[in-house]
Parts: sequence; structure tokens; C-alpha cells
Amino acid sequence: MKSFSSFIKELNEHYVNIFPGQSDSKNKKNLEKHLPTINKQIDDSYSKIGGFLGSRKFQMHKVVTRKGDVVAGAAYKGLDKGKRKLSVIHHNGTKEGKAEVAKIVSDDLKTGRAIHHISGDMIGFTNKALAKHKEELGKYALPVHKVKKLFPDEEIGKADPNHPDVKAHPHLPWFTTKVGPKGQEETIHKIALSGAPEHHKD
Repeated sequence: MKSFSSFIKELNEHYVNIFPGQSDSKNKKNLEKHLPTINKQIDDSYSKIGGFLGSRKFQMHKVVTRKGDVVAGAAYKGLDKGKRKLSVIHHNGTKEGKAEVAKIVSDDLKTGRAIHHISGDMIGFTNKALAKHKEELGKYALPVHKVKKLFPDEEIGKADPNHPDVKAHPHLPWFTTKVGPKGQEETIHKIALSGAPEHHKD
């Protein structure tokens, strides 16, 4: 039986999906209310690695709110092409926020709702999120040829075997992509994860 405090916590917790491209009043209201906090959390979450390099033209935000305030969330692209690709995660810096964003990450993969392209610190973060469910990251890793098939418009390159991330996790199917404004792109080493069975079939 749930405690009274747990019950109250659930009442104050709410998942909100926001679609920037949609013009209905509820969606616009949520975007206007939460976007400043979302952007600040993205800036804060990525400040240690020089900031978030990708475009912020997200097609979907999934945020966790407590008493109306955003504590954590994730943003996605690719919905216009029939995919839901994780672009960024963020939180308010608290233990609660980190736990909520870890839940979003693990739920995305376990349900197959989204494809994750991850690198750097996200490798360890995702590993920890999945370990709580006694699962391993490698189970969801997509071979590079699958990534190329799923994202034909992206420039998927060959990974450098001497890159620190590749050397730290040599068993994972690494590839490279370019992020950043045109003319100022940076090459990033990534892996792609998906829990959708169809993404793993030949």
C-alpha cells in the first residue's frame, strides 16, 4: 500500500508533451510557460562540455513537472520522418531531476519509443539508468549499417579507433556525425540505441 506522502508526490507530478510545431492553445500555452526553463536547463546541463552544439529546432519536448515547475525533460527531432530521435536531455540539477531524466532515458529504450544517439558522458549515464533494470546498454546498440539506413540524410562516418570514447568502450558500434552551425561543424563520436525490434532486423 502506498504511503500518503507517495500519493501526494504522484498528485504533484505530471508529464507534459509539447510539440512546438502545433498551434493549438494548450500546446502554445505549455511552450510559452516552460520553454525558458527548458532552455536554461539545457544550458546548465551542457555547460561543462562547452554548451549544447546542436540546433534547438526540436519537434517534441517531454517534461516532468512538479507543482507546475519543470524538474527534468528530453527533446526530440525526426517526428516529421516517422522517427523519434532523442536530441537532448536536461534537469534542474537536483537528485530528483537526475532520477526523472534517467527514467525518461530508460523508458524510451525499454518501450522502443525513441532512438538515442549518444556520446561522451551520456554513455555512463545511460548505463546507470539501464542498470537499475538489470539491463545493459549493448542490448540496444544498433549496428552502423542500421544507423545509415534509418538516417540516410545524415553524414555517418567511420569512427577513429584511437578516440578516447571508442577506446573506453571498444565493443560498441561507434560512428561519427557532424554537429553545429554550417561552417563550424564539429565531428562527434556516437552510438545509436533503440529498443524497437524492427530497428534491429535485417
